[in-house]
Amino acid sequence: GDNVLSRKLQTVLTSLPDAVVRKRLREVMAVDKTEFLHQIECPTLYFSGKKDRLIGAKPAELIQNKVPNCQAQTLDAPHMLLATRVDVRA
Repeated sequence: GDNVLSRKLQTVLTSLPDAVVRKRLREVMAVDKTEFLHQIECPTLYFSGKKDRLIGAKPAELIQNKVPNCQAQTLDAPHMLLATRVDVRA
């Protein structure tokens, strides 16, 4: 369940040196592919989590505005919501 995944993630994150976690986060945050979003041609369903403390609501708004034929769905879940909300997986 949700608690098992949370405990596993916490175990992994606490085992990594702080410098490694900070470096990886900086690298992830430096990636910006916004200019390519308009090229997505297939219908898109964007999931976001109400409890997501990493991403927030702005990316969902941006993606919904930039991706043609995009629908956004907000779920009562944290970041990695598809791992924690097995009831919504296809």
